[in-house]
Amino acid sequence: SPFGISGLGKGPKDRWEEYTSLLEDLGVHWVGAQSRVEGISWGDVQKGRDSSYDWSTIDNTVKKLQAKDINFFTTLYPLAIWDLESKYSKSELKIRPSGFPVCRLPVDLEAYSRFIEAAVERYDGDGNADMPGLKFPIRYWMSISEPDNPGDWDDTSENYAVLINTMYRAIKRADPKGRLVIHGTEGAIGGGTRAYEKGGFLHRFFVKLKEILPP
Repeated sequence: SPFGISGLGKGPKDRWEEYTSLLEDLGVHWVGAQSRVEGISWGDVQKGRDSSYDWSTIDNTVKKLQAKDINFFTTLYPLAIWDLESKYSKSELKIRPSGFPVCRLPVDLEAYSRFIEAAVERYDGDGNADMPGLKFPIRYWMSISEPDNPGDWDDTSENYAVLINTMYRAIKRADPKGRLVIHGTEGAIGGGTRAYEKGGFLHRFFVKLKEILPP
């Protein structure tokens, strides 16, 4: 099918049931999750530094989509409150109306890298540690949406490059065929086109990324 669509964005996870029925009616067979609500958020899967991974929520989403022959590609959301609060006080973090902090570069990059590897390994469909009943492997993984928007990324463009480099290496270790998709800017109305200009957010990001990405 040539048709794909973005996920729900904001809202409760239980809306997937109704949403997947609409996708089926429309003949859509690819859906992408862009937000913490329906993406794979580090802190939602790993509740604490020493906690084991709980994949039950994302497993349920994947199963619902697969039951209607819908492929899933999703965002690996780098937010774990326990990780950020190991370095920053609450007053140092920018808090969303939801009560969750805006994303920053994870403090423990090694722990985040291990989480990414585990997530990719669970859904890559290679027969090793896969989700039981996995029908369609997830091969496309996204970074956070609109990183030039301070409401989505409360950090520097250089640290965003470090995040992307960390994600890329972890994805490739788990699945050499896996692909990392970098989200675009917040849009022309929000000033997103300026992010590509010299000195703009994405210009600085690509300069840094070129320095640190493997050849």
